[in-house]
This record gives sequence, structure tokens and C-alpha cells, in this order.
Amino acid sequence: MEIKHLNSLLTFIEKKESKLLNWGITNFHYSESEVLEIIDEWIEKTDLSDYLPETYLENLIDKKLIVQINNEKKYRTRMAETMFYMSSLKQILPRHFDEHGYDAWRYGRNLVYDFRFNIRDRYFPFEKVSFVDYSKQLTTEEDQKFLEAILKINENSYFDLFPFQVRSAESVLNALSGKSAKRATIVTAGTGAGKTLSYYLPALFSILKKTDTEYFTKSIAFYPRNSLLIDQYQSAAEFVTKINSQYRKLGLTRKIRIGHLFGQTPSLFGNDINEQIKELKNRYGWGIDGEGNPEYKILKCTEINENTNKTCNGTLVWEKKDIQNKNERLLCKTCLDYTDPKVFPVTRQSILETPPDLLFLSMETLNQRLSDRNFHRLFGIGVAESQRVETVLLDEIHTYSGLYGLNAKYVLNRWKNLAFKKEYSGLHFVGLSATLSNPVQLMASICNLDEEEVDHVEPYYDEMSEESGEYTVILRSDPTSQVAVLSTTIQTLLLLPRLLDKPSKQSRQSQGVFGTKTWVFTDDLDVTNRLYDFIQDADNEKELYTYRDKNNVSDLGYEYGQRWDFAEELNYELESGNSLRISRTSGQDKGLDKTSDLVIATESLTVGVSDSEVGAVVQHKAPRSLSTYVQRKGRAGRTRTMRPWNIVVLSDYGIDKTLYQSWDTLLEPKIQSNSLPKDNKYILKIQATLILLDFLSTKLNLDKNLFYHLSVPNDENKVLFSKVVEVLDRIINNEILEEFKTFVMDALNVGEKQLESILFDPPRSILGSVVPTMIRRLENNFKNHHGEEDLYILNKFLPDFVTTPLFSELTLPEISFEDQGKSIDASLSFQRGLKEFSPGRVSRYFNALIPQHLRKENERRWVPVDLDNEKIDISNFVKDYIDISSGDKKIIQPTKFELAKPSPVILDSSNSKYLWDFEIKKRGTGQELDIGNNSFFNEYIDSVRFFTHSTNSPLKILRYSNTVEGQVNIRDNESTYFVKQLYLNEKEVGIGSEGTFDGIEVIVDIKELYKKLTKKLELKDFRNAYFFHLIESGSSKFSEIIPNVFLRQRLGELIQRGLITKTLLEGTTIKNAHQLIFEDTKYLKEVTNSVFGGLSDADADNQTQLVEQILPILDDAEVIGEMKDLSSVFFTDLKQNQEFVKYIKDRIVTTLSGSIYNSINFITDNSEEINVDIKEEENNKIKIYFSESSIGGVGTIDNLLQTVINQPNIFLNLIINNLEISDLEKLNNDLTHLVLNLNQDTNLKDYIHDVRTGNISVNNTENIEKIKSIISNLGLVPSDSLISSFLLRFGRQGTTSDFDAIILELIDYKMERENELGIEVDRSDLSYYAISKFTPEVILKSLNIDSISNEVDSRMAISLIESTLWVGGWRLRSNSLFYYSRFSSNYTLPDRFLFKDLVDLYEAANIEINSIDELQGERVENEFFKTDSNFIVKVVDKSLLKTTIINFINKPIEVGYLEIFPNLKSVKYLEDSKFKVVFELPEVVS
Repeated sequence: MEIKHLNSLLTFIEKKESKLLNWGITNFHYSESEVLEIIDEWIEKTDLSDYLPETYLENLIDKKLIVQINNEKKYRTRMAETMFYMSSLKQILPRHFDEHGYDAWRYGRNLVYDFRFNIRDRYFPFEKVSFVDYSKQLTTEEDQKFLEAILKINENSYFDLFPFQVRSAESVLNALSGKSAKRATIVTAGTGAGKTLSYYLPALFSILKKTDTEYFTKSIAFYPRNSLLIDQYQSAAEFVTKINSQYRKLGLTRKIRIGHLFGQTPSLFGNDINEQIKELKNRYGWGIDGEGNPEYKILKCTEINENTNKTCNGTLVWEKKDIQNKNERLLCKTCLDYTDPKVFPVTRQSILETPPDLLFLSMETLNQRLSDRNFHRLFGIGVAESQRVETVLLDEIHTYSGLYGLNAKYVLNRWKNLAFKKEYSGLHFVGLSATLSNPVQLMASICNLDEEEVDHVEPYYDEMSEESGEYTVILRSDPTSQVAVLSTTIQTLLLLPRLLDKPSKQSRQSQGVFGTKTWVFTDDLDVTNRLYDFIQDADNEKELYTYRDKNNVSDLGYEYGQRWDFAEELNYELESGNSLRISRTSGQDKGLDKTSDLVIATESLTVGVSDSEVGAVVQHKAPRSLSTYVQRKGRAGRTRTMRPWNIVVLSDYGIDKTLYQSWDTLLEPKIQSNSLPKDNKYILKIQATLILLDFLSTKLNLDKNLFYHLSVPNDENKVLFSKVVEVLDRIINNEILEEFKTFVMDALNVGEKQLESILFDPPRSILGSVVPTMIRRLENNFKNHHGEEDLYILNKFLPDFVTTPLFSELTLPEISFEDQGKSIDASLSFQRGLKEFSPGRVSRYFNALIPQHLRKENERRWVPVDLDNEKIDISNFVKDYIDISSGDKKIIQPTKFELAKPSPVILDSSNSKYLWDFEIKKRGTGQELDIGNNSFFNEYIDSVRFFTHSTNSPLKILRYSNTVEGQVNIRDNESTYFVKQLYLNEKEVGIGSEGTFDGIEVIVDIKELYKKLTKKLELKDFRNAYFFHLIESGSSKFSEIIPNVFLRQRLGELIQRGLITKTLLEGTTIKNAHQLIFEDTKYLKEVTNSVFGGLSDADADNQTQLVEQILPILDDAEVIGEMKDLSSVFFTDLKQNQEFVKYIKDRIVTTLSGSIYNSINFITDNSEEINVDIKEEENNKIKIYFSESSIGGVGTIDNLLQTVINQPNIFLNLIINNLEISDLEKLNNDLTHLVLNLNQDTNLKDYIHDVRTGNISVNNTENIEKIKSIISNLGLVPSDSLISSFLLRFGRQGTTSDFDAIILELIDYKMERENELGIEVDRSDLSYYAISKFTPEVILKSLNIDSISNEVDSRMAISLIESTLWVGGWRLRSNSLFYYSRFSSNYTLPDRFLFKDLVDLYEAANIEINSIDELQGERVENEFFKTDSNFIVKVVDKSLLKTTIINFINKPIEVGYLEIFPNLKSVKYLEDSKFKVVFELPEVVS
């Protein structure tokens, strides 16, 4: 029975089950007759009637694709069984088992409060082209033998190719043969589609044709991360080994040679064998076997077993005798064969001596070695035209964005300039990428080509077929259990790997439908180390999985998902001694251990690393970006038949909570278009400094690594220093300046104007700063005029001008460390050091600081804090510092910290932070932006000034903190919250740093702006937000009584829900409901149990941890009194409340700041972090500063200045646009509009019915176009986000029209009551109200869900309603203009509603078009004549949009004696099919 047919049947059954999983129901099953009936239905649909339904069922059970529950005639799929366990996760600890034995599971804390689930089809290319057909298309009969060698399977058969692979190979080969003028090919396709062959096939074909010539580099492959380079080197080596086995048959005299050059490529010197082995181990990350031989970590044995025709994959070692004899053959410890050193060189010396045909190279190595003439031949520089590099691979090109992509672009251009001298014929770039919206534009930009020179190849839609599925699960960690989200992730990782196939040399049970390995990602190295240490402790030390064994859990425990029987069916024994193999891959580790069941990873595995056995990816907490998440989830399911799991574990706080509320963005994520920043002076000057090295290397003709030799003082280099200074003097003295200018222009491909700026404009100008600094340091052997050491760092050339590595930040002030009184060779940037090691914070970052061979497991460090002392004496941990005092403030800049080991009773959750303040001194007056007569700004904004190094007027910013806030958590004790002042020698002191930065100063007249914005202030839009502001801020008496901010947030949610639901249910006023819930807290206790209780009746008798905390608080008269006072803001007149006035002013400022911040990022395409600082002056003025985070100016603010100085309206109008309704709000409104039509529009109703019943596939192109047409006809724009949000909520199988009616009634009721009550009704409040309005039984019945018990039914119904409704109100509005400010201690959320009336007034339409008739006549022309420049037209129906635009741009307007044709300036979708169209009269503007 073919596995593809079983896969298809499994998908059919899973989609039946998914209608329950979509609603959070996991404890269900099918009877035997039911599952046979489903299989019979599938047979009839697919016409695959070769087997009986019973035979199909037997095969599904045998391959563990369907689970037979407790050996009874009950069935569910493996997917459903996994979800059953995962949704039921509890934290069961040794003490629970010691005290309660079989019933230990009852006492563990719940870890999963809620989840979102989605199953979607996976599509792959399916049609293949035979060798006979494509060989004729790709090559001549004479050269066909090379193609055969590459694609041979055995003596008489060859690989078939997908059409897109043939097209991509043809594109490259045609370019290399001169048949095509294309100079680059970009191939885009999904995970597992076969993109890599699109490069290897043409590259290896071309290499084979030239292999008989002498050794030279023919192809270079670049990878964005070293882990990916290592992974792909193994794949390529296996390819090459197979080809090399045929080299004599091909008539060749030698084999293909393949090598790598990056940080882990060793360079060995001397003859001391012990020192060389030590160097391999400590510096290059080699292992050591039992005989003392170094183990090669970059390559496994590639020999092919003649009997099995499989690759050996044994560990390779370099025997001591061969190291001694400089023989670079490696011994395989499995097959005992040696590698051929002519094929696989090991050291840099060997690679340089005999260049490989195919070179795997890191961009960083190329950057540092371009000025080293020893490497020029290897890079194809200075060689004969016939020996130039032919092909260059840029893998995972969608990662080439921001400053990383821009640096890569210029490094490649420097190389091209040196190697080809502008004669690029014969050179072809190949890019591989996930699906992108702008692949050609990105590839052209990186390779410095015209878009017409780039060929784009991708699979066509009709070449794709559905072959398997993938599961996405979002787990919401249970806040009611008061357990860290890390615990949820740990238990997920104890379970999930044991529900994949067990790795085995025999054929796997599922035959590849499920994987064998799990990778988990975090975004913080400290968290990575915590997770790695904790999962090792949980799985390998405490063996917590044993508490899920049949012998340790009662039968009832299985019913509640606490006994993992299915793991044992998959041969994962749950008895002691059966731990998982766990490893970590991060910057502190050397490579990926592919033998691990579970890998804890950071960014290093995000892109491209391929392991076909990875069956699950887990993301711990919110990913940094959706594109990062898409890349990570693509690491699982690398084979076509596999059904991968993608799990996201979120907390219930901060950005995690926001992301969970917008869960649809994770279930249907997409990589957006990538672009490179334009003309970034910061990068250009860094690159020009490196080009100076290239130029020096060319002029001096020395075989030395200038990057290294010019970075440190060395008496032996005095002759070299003298020669370099001589060339630099000749540049400065104009002798060879023009030659240098031409060299720089060619290398960067810039014009003369840009070149002048690079050479002469501050900061860090080449001729004004870089060259004089080099001359000074080299002439004085790195001593300043006082005889003190000048700045230098080993292996970092000019660290104050060049970043090393290239893709990092410029060297900032650093903090070095002592560990328990001993100096260690470790440092961190100043800000990172203060973040990781503020007093009271426990960190596991320490291992990343020290050399690998010194690292130990479970290493924790902290700066101790004395909880009994009100002060923190910094002399206890600051060992060296620089005094940077300002005025009467004593401020020091630490340069060395001493770290200590925290006591075992101090928990990892102990945390703290510095509370920051700042001083700014301005050099000069800066450059003022002309606001002109822009009415929006000139009434309320006093000035906008740019302070930059290029205008010799940067901002000097002193940042300091004299206060630390934190919480120390002690095992089996209460947490201790603290706020402590810093002292030194019994005097108050601040810790900080200062420097000069590029920035913008905006001065706001807050008094006038507040007056204008609050004239029509609707309090209902701000009451809820203000209440939570009071709850969360640390300035009230309430915060003194309840110092734990998370508990305060939960109490706030309880009060809001109790107050609003009481109002709705009683049909009373907010004020009356307020009186009722505080007179008798019984109702609040009911809400507590319903909202914060568990979702399973297994623990219905056991209160959750949060409930246990809250219920006693509700009996505390003092706390109740405080909460009563705080919640009175829901109905009192706040306009006379001075605290509220201050709060609104703060929100006005942060809203304006957020709009400016987003405008800066939009114009500059910024990758540099911008800090926002707000200072309140005494005269009702607010100063807002936007400054770069890197000292000395990195080009972001300067680029903005150059863009807007002569066209300020670009910047000013963008600020206004950002204050308009956001995309998320439009989506919210459009979704509401669409849902309200669900029972009215027949086409929409029929379409949704077909989706729910499975009659149509939403992924089919025809059906996508159908829903787009339906949405368009309703007057809405059918965006991808609107369609996916709607279908994920209302297209779920099992949803009925009865449930639709409930949701529609709730939405109508919400809108009606909000206006009546003068507050916002949250979706959580509405969900709780719904169970009283409709009863849980009715809600569950509308979804065909059976009742379980009263308490569980209530919680389930609340969850089902809440998951269908969508976020709105103040929480949604605050997201669009949110910005992260590293130094902000008290951040007030922005809200664009504050500016709504002002923006509406400023952007009021000159005319509104309601019909075609209104486009005719004098009215339009008369209105246009009144305008000064912009003319705004509001089009109220999408069908009129095209006609309106054509009409306006083709009809001249009379202005004085001129007839002027308006320009179309912008078109913006508002909502409900309305558009704003802005036209401009260009002559009037000028």
C-alpha cells in the first residue's frame, strides 16, 4: 500500500477531527464503524478501491498514524492524540510523586490555559521531466556524460527533475555559454521543493567541463550563517564523492576538489603535535577521540557502501601521525577508509596552495581577506581570464536585508572590482530563497545589477500538488497556575519528541510521515542557556518523563492526558534510563549535533540548515519577527511526505499576549518583501575604510594580512607600518588621491557626489579621520601624544571605524568581568553588560563569555543584592570605572564588574533593571526643518531640529541610573520586591555612559496641543486604558500592597470583567454595578473561578494557584477599598482629574513620538535602533529626542536630513499619515463589516457553508478568487489578512449558522452598549456575558460539541467565544504606534484616537465623489482652484476609484493663466470601500 495514499487518507480523517480541535476539544474519538465509514467516504471520493476500508484501517494503525485507544474499538489520529496530551500538560514534580504516587498528576499545576490549532495542506512540485528530455534541453550530446555523472542513480537510471529545476539550470547554463545576457538567476520555492539542485547542477556541470585544467576556484558558495555553511558542505561533499567515483569513465585525469574557508577552517603552524591538537580543540572546536586524535566536526564520511548504496556518515579523525607528517587525509572510524586530501583539504595552507574547484566561503572571511594578497588567487583575483570564478551562490537570499544585506552587497562589489575590473562577462550569480514578493528587485540590488539582468525561476501553480499537511499550534501558558512560561516549554519538550518516530536503523513505523527530531528556538542567549540547562535537568537528571509511565499513573490519569501510553507504543520507554539525547546550537557552541533528539537553538539554525529528520519546531515565546518565524518553521518537514509540527509557546503577558490575541498572524504567516537601505553613509564609510586596505595591498604588493598586522602594535612590523604611512601620506598630499578616488568609486559603484561625502564629511570621514588616525597610530606604534596606549583590539582593524565582525555594531564602551575574584578574558558592550548583570538579576549568559573548553553546564552568575540594606554599595561589584560626573551629580562609567555565583536557593526568575535618566547637551543649534505654513504642525510644534556630526552639531548624551528595581525569588519563600539607590563611599552615585550621537529634537507646546485635542475627547475611548495604567504603575498605594505587577494585572482584569459583565447582565449603569460588586464580593469570586479556573474537570476540586492567591485578597478590606477607588474611573468625570490630565498629556506625547519614530524608520528603511527620550520643561514645553544608539553617527538621522531638508512635507505628511487609522484597525472594522453580512449575503453564506463542509478547498486558486470577488462586491478590499482572519474564524469545520447568529448578536449588542455606557466592552467581557445570555449548553450545541460538566462547559464556552471574536479598542490602537525605548522607565502607551479630530480636520476631503455624475461640471474645478497644492478626494465606492483617477489626471485645471494637469500623489484605502485620493498641482508646489 503506497504511503502517499495513506497520507491522503490521513489528511481526510484529520480534517474531520480538526473541526473539534479548532474549538479546543481534544478528548474525542471515533467508534470502529464511524472510522470505517469515513474511510469508505474517502475511497468513494478518490476512487482508490484496491483495498477494503478494514485493510486501510489496519495499515494506518500498523504505521501508528491512527491510535487505538486502550486497545478498545476507539480511534483517533496521531495528530489528535498528540493534541490530547499537549493540551493537558501539567507540571508534575518529584515531590508530587513522592507524596501522592499514582495520583501525583492531580496535584501538578496546569500549564496550558488555551490553544489555537490549524492544519494546512503542503504543496510540492509533482510533474517531473525525464533525463532523456531535459538532457537534450540543457546540453550537447558531447557534454551529456557530465550531466549523467551528476544525476546518475545507478547504472541505467537517472534522477528526474522538476520543471522549475530544469528552467533554473537552463537559465544559468545559457548565461555561462553566452546564449543569454542574464547575469543572475533567483530561484524561489518552498521548503523541500529542491532549490539547492538549481545551483549544484549547473555549477558542477560547468566545473566538470574544466576539471582537467589546473586547479583554480570555479565556483564560490556563500551562506548567511556558519551552521548553514557546514550543513551544505556535507551535502555538496556527498554529491562530489558520487561524481568523483566516475571520473575515469568521464575521461578526466583528476577528481573535483571541494573546500571551505571560514572561522572554523584551521591554520596550523609549527611542529609541536600537542600544541597543534590543543589549537584544533580550543580554537577550532574539534573533538578528541579516545586515542587522542582530533575529530573533524565539519564533515562526516562521504564514502558510499557498495552493498546498501548509502553514505557511511562515520566520524572522521585526523590521526596524530598524519598531523605530524602534514598529511591531510582523515580516517573514518566506521568504514576505516581515508579521505582523499586532494579532494577534501583540511587546512587553510592546503586550500591556498591548491585552490578547490568549489569553495564554501563566509562573507566575513572574504571581507577580512580581500586585502591579503595571499588569498587573491583563491578568490580569483589577479588570475588569467580563463581562471576566473564562474558562478557565485547566495543561499537564503531572503535573509539579505537591512544593514547585513547592504554590507554583503558592498563586499561582493569590492570583490568584483578586484577580480574582474568591471569586465563581468562569464560571471553568474545564483540566489536561492523562500517565496518573496520582490525577488528580482532584491537580487538585483545585492548583486548591483539592473533588474532586466536577473532571471526569476519558480514552480508554476499548475506544477504543484498537495502531498501532506502541517500542524501549527499556539499554546497559551496558564497564567492561573503562576508558573513561568519556561515550564510550559519544558513539559512540551518532554512530550513532543516522544510522539515523533523513534530514530532507528530499521524502517520507521510511519515510513517518514512523521519526523524523529525536535528543534526549539529562543531569541535570547540567556534564555537558551536556561532552557538547555533546565531540560537537561528535567529529562536527564530528574527523569520527569517517568511520571507518565503506565506503572506510575492510574487509568483515570490517562483519561486526562497524563499517562503517555502512545509514546510507549512508539517504542519510547518511559522507565528510568531512557532520556532523550539533548544538545544546544548557538554562538557559544561549535556546530549542530545531528544525532540529538532535541536541539536547543538560537538564530544560528534559523535559516537553511537542513536535517530531513526534523519533525517538529518549537518557538519559545514571541519571535522577533514574522519572517524569522517563517524561516524557523521551515526547518521541519524537509521531506515531501512528512507532516511537521510547528509549536509556539506564549506567556500571557506583554507582546506574547498581544500575539496570542492576533493568533491568525501565526497560523497563516507570510514573508514580506525585503529591501536594502539606500545610500547608508555609515556602511559606505565602513566599506571605504576596508577599501583603503584593499588599495594599500595593491600599492604595496605585500603578501601580508593587513587586516591583522595593522590592528595591533608590534615592533616587528615597524617596516610595514612605515611603508603604509608612506602610501597614506601620498594620498593626503594629493600625489595618488585621484587614483584612490577612482579605486573607491569602482569598488562601491558610487558617483562623485557620494564619494566626496565619504571622503570628507564627518563623522568618520576617510580623509578627515580614518587616514590621519591610521598615520598617528602607525607612526607611534599605537601610542598617543602622552605616551599612553592608543585604542587597539587584537584582530579588529580600526575598531572605532570598522565593525568586526562586519555585521555587528561599532565598538561601544565595554565592560570586562572578573569571576569570583579572578580575571577572565571576557567583555560585553556597555548596555548589554548592564542588562545582563544588574544587581539582583540571575543570568546564564556567562557561558557565552568564556572560551568553549572552560564552559560548564548550569553556570549561573549575578551581581548580589543585600535585601536587608536599603542601599546598593557598587564598590562590591564595580572594580574599575571612569568618572564622568556632571555638575553636582556623581556618575561613573564602569569598565569592570565582578560576578558571583548565586546561592542554589536563589531562583533563575530573579530579575532587575536600572531606572534610567539622561542629560543632553547640544553642540550648536543644529539644522532646523522648515515647517512652513503646515497648519498641523506650526500651531503646536515649536521646532524640529537635526543634530548630526556631518553638520558639526551632534547631541552629547549622558545616560545614567542611580536606582535599581527588581525582585529576588527564593526557593520555598516569598518573592522580595525592591527599589534601591546606588551608593559609592556613602554617597549617592549614578552608573552610566556618555557619547555624541546623531539625533532629532522636537519641541512640542503640550498646553496648546492638549487644549486642541481634548475639546471633543470621548472618555469612553480612554477609561479602560487609564484603569490599567493605574493598576500597572508603581506609584499608587495599591502597588505597595500588591508589589507583584503580574498579580495586579490579573486583579485589574477581574475587576473590569466583574464590573462590565455585572452591568450587562443586570441591565444597570456602571456606577450601580460598581456599588454592587464591592458591597458583596461574592460575584467577583464567581468570576474568579470561571475566568481563572482550569479548563479540565480533572482538577475542578483543586483551585488553581492564581485562584488560591486571589480569593483571600477579595476578603482583604484594605485591598478591596483600593480597587474600588481605582475602578471608579469607569464612571467619574475624569476631565477635572489632574492625574488623568497628566496621563492624557503623556499619551499625546508618546503617540506623536510613535508617529515620528515610525516615519523615521519608513523613510530610512532603518536597521539601527533609535532611542526615544522625553523631557518635560517648566514652560509647558516637551522636548522629544530621537537619537541613534551607536556613538558617532551611523547615517540614519543624517540620511533622513538629506532626504527631507528640501522637501519637509515628505516627513511631515508621513507623520500625519501614521496618525490615521492603522492597518490593524482597518482589518478589525472590515472583519466586523464582513461578519455582519454573513447571514445577509447569499454568496458569502453559500461559500462559507461549502468551506465548512469540506466541499471546496480554500487553497484552490479558483476558490481564492471567488472569495475575493464576494468581498469586493460587499465594498471591501479583499486583502490576504482579511481573508485569512475571516476563514480561520468562520471557515472552521463544525461551525454552524446557529453559532454565527450568536456571534452576530454579541457584536450588535457590544456596539449598542458601548455607546450607551460610555466604556469599551472587551471581547473577554463579552465572552463571559455570553454564557449567561445564551448558556454554555446552547453555545456548545451550536458547534455540535457534547456537554462535559457545568463548570467545564462554562470555561469552554468562554474560550470558544473569545477565540472567535477579535481584538479591538485601546489595546489594538496602541499597537500601531508602539515603539521600544531601551531607556524608558515609565512608558505610556500611544493612542492615535487622541489625534483623530485634528487629523480628520487637516485631511478633510475637498470633495466627495458618490457617483459618476459628480465628476462632471464646474464644481470639481472650482473646488480644485481653492487649494494651495494638495487636493483630497474621498471616493465612497471602489467601483468609482479608477474612473475618478483617470478623470482628474487627464483634465487640466486653470490656475491663473496656466492650465495644469494634476499629479496623482497617493491612494489610501480607508475602510468600508472608501478611499482617499490625493492629487497635487506640481507648479503650485514649486
